[in-house]
Amino acid sequence: MFTIANQKQQVILSGTLPSDVMATYVQDKAQNSDAIYTIHTTVAALSDLKTLPEILAANQFVGDIYRGLPGIYGLSNNATLVSSKSSPIATGVKFSITSVRFNNPLGTSATRPTPNIQFLLYGTSSSGYHIDHILSTGPNAQLTASGVTLSVTPALNQTSQYTLTVDNRAEATMLPFTAPPTFFQPGSSAKVTIWEGTNSVAQGTMTLPANKGDLYFDCDFLNEEIAADIYITVPANPTTAPEIWKTDIDGIADKLVEEFSAAEDKGIDWNDNVPHAIRRKYPTAESYSVTLGLPDAESVKEGAYFSIVSRFVSNLPTNTRSRLLVLNNAYMKQFSIADI
Repeated sequence: MFTIANQKQQVILSGTLPSDVMATYVQDKAQNSDAIYTIHTTVAALSDLKTLPEILAANQFVGDIYRGLPGIYGLSNNATLVSSKSSPIATGVKFSITSVRFNNPLGTSATRPTPNIQFLLYGTSSSGYHIDHILSTGPNAQLTASGVTLSVTPALNQTSQYTLTVDNRAEATMLPFTAPPTFFQPGSSAKVTIWEGTNSVAQGTMTLPANKGDLYFDCDFLNEEIAADIYITVPANPTTAPEIWKTDIDGIADKLVEEFSAAEDKGIDWNDNVPHAIRRKYPTAESYSVTLGLPDAESVKEGAYFSIVSRFVSNLPTNTRSRLLVLNNAYMKQFSIADI
C-alpha cells in the first residue's frame, strides 16, 4: 500500500505448504477455477503480531487461506473477490519461505530500462511463467498472472532473473488505473521484451492464461488512503465468560462489516465515531473493547480471542473535517505495529 508506512513494500516470495493443505487448495481450485486465493497471517494474541522483516527473517509464518478475501475486508468492487465473505478453506497453515524473489520499497525501481509497463518475470518454461507488475510509482495497480506462456527468442536461461516489458505500452499513459488494461485480459497476447538488468535479451509474444482465476487486478486496496483497522478485543477485566468471547467478537465484527456495507443513511461510515456507533447499534459490543488502531496492551486481556476488521471495510469520507477526525483517531499507531 502506497499510503501506509509499514506496508510500502512489494515482496514476492516462493514457498511451500504442507502436502495436505496443498491437496485441499488444488481440489478447491479445481471446483472454483475462476476464484483467486489469498493467505492472511494469523496469531493467537496481539503480542504475537509480526512485522514483515520479522517474518522474512524467520522464513515462515502461519496463516489462513481464503477463496477471495475474508469477510472483515468488507465488499470489494473487484469482481474477482465477490466471495469475500467466505470461510477459510484452511486454517493455521504453516507457510515456509524458500526464497525471496523480489523485495523493494513501493514507488522505486532499481532498473527501469524503458517507459513501458514493467513486470517481474519468474518461473520456468516447464513449470509455467508468472508475472507481477513492478510498482514504480503511485497510485498504481497490482497486476499478477500465473501460467503465462512465452514465445521469445533467443530462449531464456532458466536460472537468470528477468523483467518483462510490454511493447508500446507506456505506463504513464495508463495512470491512474481504474480497470485492467486491454492487454491484461484472459487469453490475450502482447508483444514483449525480456530484460536482464538494463540489457534487452529476448523479444517475442506473451499469452495470458484463458482462465480469469489465474489473473488478479487491484487498484482499490493498493491505493486506499491511510485508515486504522478496527480492533475488537476482550478488556483486561472482562465482564463476560471466556466460552462466549469468540462468538461475541465474531458477531461484532460481522455486524461492523454489515453496517459499513449498508445504505448511507442506515449504516455506519467513517463520518461516525465508529466505536460509539457500533456499541449503540449492537449492545453486545458494550462488554468488549472496540478501538481504531491497536489498543494499549494493558487495556486488553492477554491471550484472549480478538478480531481485526480491516481498514478496507469502507472508503474514507470525502468531507475534509470528517477525514481529519478519522485520521486523528489513533491512526498513527499503524506506523509502529505489524499489519501484514
